[in-house]
Amino acid sequence: MWRPTWVRRTASFLLGAGAVLLLDLAYAGSTFTVTMRSSVRHLRAAQRSLDSSDALGAARHLAAATSAAELATARLQRPSARLVAQLDLFDADLETAAVISDTTGDVAAAAARLVGETFELGSAERGLFGSLYEEGTVDLAAVGALRSGLEELESHLGSATQRIATAPVPRFGAVADARAAAGRRLDRTRRDVARLGTVAELLPDLLGGAGPRRYLLALQSPSEARAGGGLVGVYGVLAADGGRLDLEHVGAIEELVARFDGSVAGPRWFEGLYGRFLGLEEIRHANLTPSFPASSDILLRMYRRATGDDLDGVIALDPLAVGELTRGTGPLEAPGWDRTIGRFTARRVLLHDIYRHFDRKERIQNEYLRGLIDVLWDRLAEGDVRVGPLARGLANATQEQHLKVFSTDPAVAPLLSELRIDGDYRAAGGDVHMVFHNNFAANKVDFFLKRTVSTRLVLEDGGAATVVTTVELDNDVPEDRSVLVRPLRRDLEYGINRMVLSFLLPEGAEARRITIDGRDSNFFPGFEYRYPVAWQILDVEPDATSTVRLTWRWPDAWQIDSDGPDLELALWPQALARPDFTSVTIEPPPGYTLRGPATFTFRHRPPRTLAIDLVGSAP
Repeated sequence: MWRPTWVRRTASFLLGAGAVLLLDLAYAGSTFTVTMRSSVRHLRAAQRSLDSSDALGAARHLAAATSAAELATARLQRPSARLVAQLDLFDADLETAAVISDTTGDVAAAAARLVGETFELGSAERGLFGSLYEEGTVDLAAVGALRSGLEELESHLGSATQRIATAPVPRFGAVADARAAAGRRLDRTRRDVARLGTVAELLPDLLGGAGPRRYLLALQSPSEARAGGGLVGVYGVLAADGGRLDLEHVGAIEELVARFDGSVAGPRWFEGLYGRFLGLEEIRHANLTPSFPASSDILLRMYRRATGDDLDGVIALDPLAVGELTRGTGPLEAPGWDRTIGRFTARRVLLHDIYRHFDRKERIQNEYLRGLIDVLWDRLAEGDVRVGPLARGLANATQEQHLKVFSTDPAVAPLLSELRIDGDYRAAGGDVHMVFHNNFAANKVDFFLKRTVSTRLVLEDGGAATVVTTVELDNDVPEDRSVLVRPLRRDLEYGINRMVLSFLLPEGAEARRITIDGRDSNFFPGFEYRYPVAWQILDVEPDATSTVRLTWRWPDAWQIDSDGPDLELALWPQALARPDFTSVTIEPPPGYTLRGPATFTFRHRPPRTLAIDLVGSAP
């Protein structure tokens, strides 16, 4: 069919122009994606550099992330992108993409400034934060400068999070996914930076910036379980002054036991639950409670009665915490035993092998442990550590309850609670659930214990729930009759795990029924603060599994809340030689469904709060 020449030329021009625009738009889109991915990669690399105390590497990657984000923003200014934006079809996608790249660049630039300023305080040889900790002393002035920089970075992160949250909802799924991922990443980073800021606020008071402080150091062994972490076998006294920590003394706990006589006062709830087990009369039983503030207060009272000396707090750690600290100190060796203690060997060596090697040589064993603590502290005092990995090890140890800190200073205690390193489950609110046990066979059999804790919540109309918590206790002891499975009492069988098993329930809950291996049993009620506790004594035979099931009623478990989760349950761990295998299953009330999974399964280390949302309405 004949067409005028001008029609053919016009059509050809339009097709050619459209093709050019499409190619330009495709190029802009592909290069935007590539540069933004590059920015994210550099941000992750900067995080790895920070972890390894590499200031130059972190600064280099942050600068690259900033440049990549700026280049990504420039790609959105190409003619094709501006034309498409005028069509009102993809303007939301382009605007959101611009917000993502702008906020990424802004945050990366702020982080680069912080790293640069902090790096100027140190030296290339010592790495990032090099001047913050040198020759065993924390530079409290440098900590103050770091705190100011962290506050600025947190402000940038808060603004970026808000900009992402209020950005238009994109049409393309890829842009929507990027928006959601950016929001999650920014919010998580903001929380991490806020936590670092709290640490920077805490350190001056904790480390004697306002005057000398002295702390009781308690080395615990989860192989002989205590609700607060494990039997205390070795203690010490730490002195803090002007940012420096010095180890004044290390000795076997028997030194204090021999000097302590009588009993001390404690909370009425503590006396009701643990007084019958000599919790106020025996130093090694002061941590029968999972509340570290309560056990610390009792330990300090006992120490005062034994020595006449007042201390300012308690620092408790176990071999798993020592292993985490070797991230920064490097492997440790102490006189008296040819063993290397590192991150991956501390658990086996210090919770198992040590008892076999020093069987019936408790005095020599304690001498070795004293030497190990001296070596660890010498390494810290000399400043011969990698500060970044040391900080990561400290964070892991505190999050998993293997290192806890208590202070009598009213200015310090709230900051410890905010960081959740004071071992106080009350910080998680009233909806706390915990399973814990105390060993009363006086052996190290808990090294072999495997605990599996399963909780099922059946939600009912009106906000109540019927809950069943099942605990499987697998006493997987070896066949030999080693010291680890030898009970102190001669009337107990080798390998037996005699324990008091306790259930701590949310405020207002009520224990109804307990069964042990399928048979009904009585239980003993009590309270920790306002939290109900149900407990019972039981023996777990060698190479056997016992199943304990508690049924309890939770009157105010859930309610529809438009501003937050409809149900929250905070699961608090006991610091064990082997962490629990934990699962929680939620059965919604009639007429409702769950937004999210019905079952949560994990290996329980740090405290966790499950937030549950319900969808629908009752018929």
